[in-house]
Amino acid sequence: MQWVKIKRTNISADEPCVSIKNERFYFNVAFSRLAQIEQHSFVSIYTDDQDRCIGFEFKRERTSDDEYRICGDIKKGFYCQCKEAAHKVWVASVRANNKRNKFLVSRDKTKWFIRLMPAFEVKVARDEYKKINTSASGIYRYIDDSSQVVYIGKGNIRSRLLESERAAWNFCSVEYSVVADDSSACEWESFWIQKHINENYQLPIYNQIGGRSIGG
Repeated sequence: MQWVKIKRTNISADEPCVSIKNERFYFNVAFSRLAQIEQHSFVSIYTDDQDRCIGFEFKRERTSDDEYRICGDIKKGFYCQCKEAAHKVWVASVRANNKRNKFLVSRDKTKWFIRLMPAFEVKVARDEYKKINTSASGIYRYIDDSSQVVYIGKGNIRSRLLESERAAWNFCSVEYSVVADDSSACEWESFWIQKHINENYQLPIYNQIGGRSIGG
């Protein structure tokens, strides 16, 4: 028996979080109070592309041209605009989903940060599989010509796509996220499969008849 911890996605109003809408990062009231954002006027923003993290370092005064102005107030919360971070592919794929654009805040020494979920941000046509790096591994899903998800899996993206038993599967594109850590990939695969079940009341068709429901 292999247990996988379910990732909680609902966030209550009294928990510190950051939401992403358009090109703005919104700091809710709970986080604004925790970080004492009202005492600061600027914020430096950092990104970690590999771990899909966005960091925030609040400052009372501007010390360089790379800082962003903080707007808002303590009653409604604060926000800043940063199109450079918002337009990164792995950020844009999440902020476009209004149901999945709110993230709990953690602390790392001098920075507050949020960790975004892998959201299948890279898309490649099935017959253009050579565009996929041979070492790319993580989570992936297959999409048919009616834009339906027909399979969700994890592992080496390209080699799984070329497995002989999948040659007859009906799909036209693959969407994927590179997740280097296999245990994390397993957790996210489970998360997205469960999300699909919750929204469609069934597994993707090839998870039912052509592969395991979790793990591959």
